Amino acid sequence: MNRLTAWRCLWTLAVVLGGSGTTQAGPISPLYLSSGSNIDVWQGDALIDSWATQATGEFVLAVDSTVRTYAQGFAAAQSLESYEYSLDGTPTGASYTNTAGCCFRDGTTDGAHNYAVNQLGVFEFNADWTNPQILFGGGYANSGIAYDSSNDSFWYAPPNTNLLINASRGSSGFSNAFYTTRLVTSFNGFNALAFDPADQTLWVYQFAGSFNNSYLEQYSTEPNTQGSVVRTPMSTLAVGARTYYSAEFALEPNGDTPGSTPVPEPTSIALLALGLLGLAATRPRCRTVSFLPATTQNSPVIPSAPAHST
Repeated sequence: MNRLTAWRCLWTLAVVLGGSGTTQAGPISPLYLSSGSNIDVWQGDALIDSWATQATGEFVLAVDSTVRTYAQGFAAAQSLESYEYSLDGTPTGASYTNTAGCCFRDGTTDGAHNYAVNQLGVFEFNADWTNPQILFGGGYANSGIAYDSSNDSFWYAPPNTNLLINASRGSSGFSNAFYTTRLVTSFNGFNALAFDPADQTLWVYQFAGSFNNSYLEQYSTEPNTQGSVVRTPMSTLAVGARTYYSAEFALEPNGDTPGSTPVPEPTSIALLALGLLGLAATRPRCRTVSFLPATTQNSPVIPSAPAHST
């Protein structure tokens, strides 16, 4: 292969890989966040929707083809009732009553069951928020929680740590874990965590000690095979003076995420077509390059203690 052909192959590969999408600060799918009295929807770097809840204290979110909230459960000051909404915020008429007690914040769903976390640990509910059953407590109490549809597992963000951990269904043990570059903090020690099925990344709500400086951070979920890994955010989105307790991306029962497929821009389509033409022209002289490692590790190395803190 001569030098010109090599450069042509590299250029073509760069166009094909880089010309099929755009970079943006915020999530590529609609991200639903609850303040307890309001539900906001962020996509890209914009607030695309917002509506007031029907009752105070609708903190917890479970989102698939609809948005189902669950009351925090602080009966002395808030309602124990919560409601269901369409994805555009229209009430469906369905309502739910908190029978599990206080004080729930973040939640998630796998389509068949809902999950929420309070000071006791992780609870499992039916899809209509009935039949609460505690799964496990310990270090998962007050944690952020997100369902990972890519491998039927759960992600947790233990409060006041810089650790994000992944556990298989029904297990409180690690299957993957990594540290973030900053302390994962949120209001009253609770975290809002969400998994985006569209690109298989995590989004964490941060208030950074000030509600006037709150933001969302995106992290990769690639397996940790190197021990005490510290990851920097893939993306950060400032959301201003907003307080959120629960975060969820929409997961429909069939696994589809409504609105998650971005529409390619005309420039991206043109670049992709040009790249494919270049690939066709150079194919006879381009060698196949494998990006797969020679060996893989089946089990991640789980850190036993934080290697970084702020």
